[in-house]
Amino acid sequence: MNALLDTMEPYFVNVNDLQCQYERQQRIEPRVLNYKYQEQVFSSPQHSNFDRIRLEGIFDSIIGLSDLKEILIRCLVTEEPTNVLLCGPPASAKTLFLLAIHKEITNGYFVDAANSSGAGMIDYLFAHPETQILLIDELDKLSKKDQTTLLNLLETGILTSTKVRKTAQQKMDIKVFATSNDIERISKPLRSRLLEFHLNAYTYEEFSEIAVKLLAERYGHDRDLSITVAHAI
Repeated sequence: MNALLDTMEPYFVNVNDLQCQYERQQRIEPRVLNYKYQEQVFSSPQHSNFDRIRLEGIFDSIIGLSDLKEILIRCLVTEEPTNVLLCGPPASAKTLFLLAIHKEITNGYFVDAANSSGAGMIDYLFAHPETQILLIDELDKLSKKDQTTLLNLLETGILTSTKVRKTAQQKMDIKVFATSNDIERISKPLRSRLLEFHLNAYTYEEFSEIAVKLLAERYGHDRDLSITVAHAI
């Protein structure tokens, strides 16, 4: 896939070409071609608050998906208002990508939408206008009302909240990186604002490699023993 990455230098890619390349892979397929900035995602200069060099290796703990890792780094550093949705079944590394970003960056906020309220997320953003990266795990669990609020934020750059006949508004320069197990529960207008990638489940070989790596790092097992344990799971 090096040819694909070569076409993206310095920060430019034709999404139609990207789709053709990725459809040949087993693990990931881009499906959204109506993204507003689809041909400008990688064309703008690097964002001053995200050091490209510092972000190198941010996803090293995740097995495979090297091209997606590169794309996500470029989505982080570009000045374009680039928003990403990772879709796929459980255990396909979606959440790991969000956690890796959250661990590395400052001014980021991680939301587990399955176990927290959209209202709490909005209240946090009003209280922390400096937030630059919003990480939403299981975006499909947000209510339609909260999805509409998020859509308005991505469309206008204005966060709006109405409570007891009082409306509050706040300008924000923010990017969204989200995951979803069921994209059909996400509104089509909101999906149109997200650069969408579909991840497949890990293959048996990839799972074995993950198990070997974790056993070696956490418990100090040698590779032969780790492989035996991985095959027994």
